[in-house]
Amino acid sequence: MRRSQGRYFSSKEIDTIKYLLSSTELSLQDIAVRMDCAKSSIVTINRNFQIREYRGHRRNWVCSISKDTFGNTEQQTHMFSSSLS
Repeated sequence: MRRSQGRYFSSKEIDTIKYLLSSTELSLQDIAVRMDCAKSSIVTINRNFQIREYRGHRRNWVCSISKDTFGNTEQQTHMFSSSLS
């Protein structure tokens, strides 16, 4: 998966992004800044792995994956705040 012009994410970086999307309330922009990449890259990873679900409100995201992806079997139902500006 491409990070930016000519640079690609390592599998460890993708796992970190997946973890941040599923286990924190960081906005997509905050995750992008932390991972030193474009917000569109975070959106693409989220879309490909279907981690956070956009439900018609720009600021409310719901985690749509179960925790078993990261070793647990409980279903996550956290609300996430995100600014898509």
